[in-house]
Amino acid sequence: MTRTPSGALGPTAISALISVPSGFTEKVTTVDWRTSPTLTHLDTPERIDVVLVNGDPNPNRPDLPHYGAGEAACKPLIAAIANAIYDATGARIRRVPFRPQRVVAALEAVRV
Repeated sequence: MTRTPSGALGPTAISALISVPSGFTEKVTTVDWRTSPTLTHLDTPERIDVVLVNGDPNPNRPDLPHYGAGEAACKPLIAAIANAIYDATGARIRRVPFRPQRVVAALEAVRV
């Protein structure tokens, strides 16, 4: 648990780096970091900008839970990859992983 915004930046950036390969590979079934699909140094961006926003639309509602940080970035990041594929190709892919066969099938469906 982090109590400061600066404490959330690192875990959120790391979560983004872990999420990207998850969007392109089969589901991760191991916690063995030596064999788990990860990005290499050549695959990673030079810089990752993390912007923290107030996720609670109504701060006067203490009954609403906090959204969290770190792992909470995984699902939106994979959705952003799907949106980037759609923006670039016009093909909407709604299931992960975004394997080449699935992308090609989506492209062929759009071109019909």
